[in-house]
Amino acid sequence: MTIKFHQDGLKYWTAILIIVGLLGACSGQKKYLDFGQVRNGNYLDKAKEVKLDTFVTVWLENTYPFKVDMNLNELYNDTLFTYFGKQTFKSQDLIKVKRSELRKIDYKSLNGDSIRTKFYNEIIPAEDRKKSDGKNCTSTSINIDYKYKLIESENIIEVRCHYKVTCEFMIRLVKADYFAKYDLRNGTFIKS
Repeated sequence: MTIKFHQDGLKYWTAILIIVGLLGACSGQKKYLDFGQVRNGNYLDKAKEVKLDTFVTVWLENTYPFKVDMNLNELYNDTLFTYFGKQTFKSQDLIKVKRSELRKIDYKSLNGDSIRTKFYNEIIPAEDRKKSDGKNCTSTSINIDYKYKLIESENIIEVRCHYKVTCEFMIRLVKADYFAKYDLRNGTFIKS
């Protein structure tokens, strides 16, 4: 027995499948807050309160030039809190930090890219940096992972870096961990 579809019937069922697929995809998506509404003082109760050290860590992950969809942005201030939002294609974060805590550091002048560049140039040894140039390799892979910790009592940020350079996807040229303290008062790494 052979079943024959008319061309109009095939178009009909294809359209139905597409519509059902789209409706299913849309219904499973997470609902996002409109940050424009947060800037107007709405939905502030949805913000998660974070401590200053957590905020500094997330703030330092910002990249420059400023990218709206990747960076943590200041959205709103009230008498107790400053509200920040970060929205990517995968997630949305709305946080708040006590204003009294934020006054302890000049977070607006903290530039994560600048600190990472300074760390790379001053803390990672020249011989390890040189291995990332890829000489004698047809392909080189560089992986640099930074972690930050605010030490409020000392007015410093501890910076830890895992640095890995691989040649030809297999030969490890460098795999090392580095550590330094960044002085928030004068914007320099403390030499020990």
